[in-house]
Amino acid sequence: MFYGNADDFLTYLSERGQEVSNDWMEEDINAALLVASEWLDSQYEDLWIGYKVTFEQERSWPRQNATIAVYPYHVYSNSDIPVQVIQATYEAAKRELTKKGSLMVDYLPTQYQSVSIYNAVTVEYKDSVSSAGDVQIQIPIIQNLMSVLIDPNKGADGNALSGRAVRV
Repeated sequence: MFYGNADDFLTYLSERGQEVSNDWMEEDINAALLVASEWLDSQYEDLWIGYKVTFEQERSWPRQNATIAVYPYHVYSNSDIPVQVIQATYEAAKRELTKKGSLMVDYLPTQYQSVSIYNAVTVEYKDSVSSAGDVQIQIPIIQNLMSVLIDPNKGADGNALSGRAVRV
């Protein structure tokens, strides 16, 4: 199961003037929608408002007790999937179709090199400055779509001692 469907995905892209490749077959689109849905769930499930309706459900949505507590207020039923989740899935699927594997970037930390002088002094240094933050996927449109569905009381956001955390 994934959020959205192939026909609505193509309509979403064309309404926004985005390029649709003739090479994208329905099975390719469905595979990208599945990868995008899994990626969204892995990135946002612990931060979204509400809770899964059942423990066994495959996707994170629909959710129970999912309420947007700021204007415009909204209460989602136990069967609703927000349009923001579906649109974010389409945005992520487009990236996956354009470049396979782009949502799941492998990260190999820069290797340290060691220099030892007569076993008295050892210095370790990196070839270049890089960190895990350099390879984190940042998709502003998805972050904007998800912002209304983030529960401010989950994660570090809800802890006054740790300050505000922002997913990048």
